[in-house]
Amino acid sequence: MPLPQVNITQAHGQLGRALPFEDRAALLCTSVAVAGKFLLSKTYTIYHVQDAETLGFSTTVNGDFLNHIKDFYRIAPPGTPLVIAGVPKATAFATLFQTDGIADRVLKYAGGKITLFAVSHAQHSGNYVYTHTDGLKGRIQLAPAHAHAFAARAKAISQPLHVLIGGYHMNSASNLRAYGTANYHHVSLLVSSAGPNADLASIGLVLAHLASLPPQRKLSRVRNGALPIAKSTFINGGATDKYTAYYDDLHSKRYLFFRTYPGKSGYYVADDCTLASTASDYASIAANRVINKAIRLAYQIFVNEIGEELQVQDNGTLADEAARYYEGLIENAIGLQMVAEGQLNAVSAFVDPTQQVIQNDKLSIQLNLQPVGYASFIEVAVGFSLSANT
Repeated sequence: MPLPQVNITQAHGQLGRALPFEDRAALLCTSVAVAGKFLLSKTYTIYHVQDAETLGFSTTVNGDFLNHIKDFYRIAPPGTPLVIAGVPKATAFATLFQTDGIADRVLKYAGGKITLFAVSHAQHSGNYVYTHTDGLKGRIQLAPAHAHAFAARAKAISQPLHVLIGGYHMNSASNLRAYGTANYHHVSLLVSSAGPNADLASIGLVLAHLASLPPQRKLSRVRNGALPIAKSTFINGGATDKYTAYYDDLHSKRYLFFRTYPGKSGYYVADDCTLASTASDYASIAANRVINKAIRLAYQIFVNEIGEELQVQDNGTLADEAARYYEGLIENAIGLQMVAEGQLNAVSAFVDPTQQVIQNDKLSIQLNLQPVGYASFIEVAVGFSLSANT
C-alpha cells in the first residue's frame, strides 16, 4: 500500500476559512559567473535592482539578465521578492528542466511557492545560437516540451505553476512553429521585445505584469493599462506598430506578443495564449492560474485530513454527514479565497456517500469550478434607424 497522501487531478473538458496564498515569481537567464559574487546554477532571492548589481551584474556583465530584472521592477514595486538563477550558456533545455535540474532546484529552494516561472535562455553550444530552428535561434523551440514536463511534475506534487519562455531572434513570423494543436498548456512563449536587446524577448516585463494581476485577469485586458515601455519590436527588430501583418499569424500559432490598437496610444499584450489548442479548457494563462490556485488551496485544506477517522454507514460506505462536511470544507475555502474575490463565478463540491471507505481507505471528492467569462471579441452592429427607440 502506498504512503498516505493527497492526489489532486486536473479535469479537462469541464469548464469557512481563508487560507494564506502567495504568488511568487522566478527568473532564470543565460549568465556567466562573477567571481566571489554570483555562481551559476545557484539560486538567489533579490528585492530590487540594486541587489542584482551587488551580485556583479552590469551593462557588460550579465547585461541581458540585468535588463530583465530592471524590466521586472518597472512594474513590481521595490521589495517584491524575485527568485533568480543563472543558466550556463551550453545548457540544453532537456538538462535545465530535467528532474533535479536547475529548474527543480529553484522550485525546491522557494519551498514550492513559485507560481510563475520565467526563462530567458538560448543554448550556445555548437552553432545553435547562430542558426534558426522553426523560426527561432538558440534551440528555443525545444523548450516548451521540457518546460511542460517540468510544470506537470510540479503539479503532481500540488505545486502547480506557469512557465514563460522568452524567444530569441525570430527570422520571420511565417517560419515559427505552430502550436495550435499542441497541448503545452503550462507554457507560454513570448516573441516581443522592449529593448535594449531587440533579439531577446522582454520576459521580465511580462513576468512582472502577470504577477501584478489577480489569477483570473488576462494579460490582454486593455484596462490593465499600456505596458510601461517607450518602444516595442518583434525579436527580429521589426517595429510592433509597423509589422501589424504579423498579428494574426502569431496569434493563430499561439505566441505571446505586444501589439497596438488603432487610435489608442501605447503597447499591450495580445491575448493570453498558452501553447495549446484553443479548444482546450486551459488555452489561456488566466485559466491555468485559476486552476493552479484552486489546486494549491485544495491541497492546503485536505493535507490536514490525512489519516482522519471517517464516519461510515453499516455497509462500510461514507456517512452522509461526513460527505457533507468535506463538501462544505472545500466550498467554503474556495468561496472565500476565489469566488468572493471575483476569481471564479461559482464553486461546488460533491462527495459520493456510496464510496466504500473501509475497503479502500480512500476519500474521493469532485470539485467543480465555474470560471468567469471574457469579452475577448466584441461585435457592435451600427446603422441608421427611423426611430431612436428601435
